[in-house]
Amino acid sequence: MAQSYPRAETHTQLQMLSEHAYYANGVVTAPHYLAAIAGLDILRHGGTAVDACISMASTLCVVFPHMCTLGGDAFWLIYAHDTGQMYGINASGRAALAASRDFYQKKGMHHIPPRGYLAINTVPGLVHGLKTAFEFSQKTLGSRCNLALLMQSALLLAHLWLNGRLNILRAMPRIPRFTLWKQNLLKPFSQRARAYAMAHVLCSQI
Repeated sequence: MAQSYPRAETHTQLQMLSEHAYYANGVVTAPHYLAAIAGLDILRHGGTAVDACISMASTLCVVFPHMCTLGGDAFWLIYAHDTGQMYGINASGRAALAASRDFYQKKGMHHIPPRGYLAINTVPGLVHGLKTAFEFSQKTLGSRCNLALLMQSALLLAHLWLNGRLNILRAMPRIPRFTLWKQNLLKPFSQRARAYAMAHVLCSQI
């Protein structure tokens, strides 16, 4: 989530009134600090709040992959301050063509399982949602940020990942039904079933 304001002042002021925080130039929030830094950097480059969210979402796909991934969906609510209008983007994918009732019944299932590859029965919509949000920011909000700048943080972190012990390793033992999958899920994120040490460098070859 991000919000940008006209840059009438040269610095960001924070004024605490009751339980509300007021920012003069903008604010971002994300479930991972590296994503928040990416969003803040976009605002500093003059990007819109939508630009900041695009940057944060793409960064989360790298540093927070178990909660935000290119294989997922996205839902946007965008408020245009100048016009007072609210916009929405539904970036949920369509149902898979083969995900029919007969498909599951032939496998002896009476309902769609809550986890596993058979539970994924929609086409991912996140990538198209990011594209739609980018075009909206350009055409409606007047953004001048190019896509390369918005993806810069994600690309950098994908090549040189300094994310300490992955949150997925901490979360998995608390999630039921992960026991059978744990061994395969751990392989890309650990060495010999042990979590990477803090500041361990991961390099993704593309």
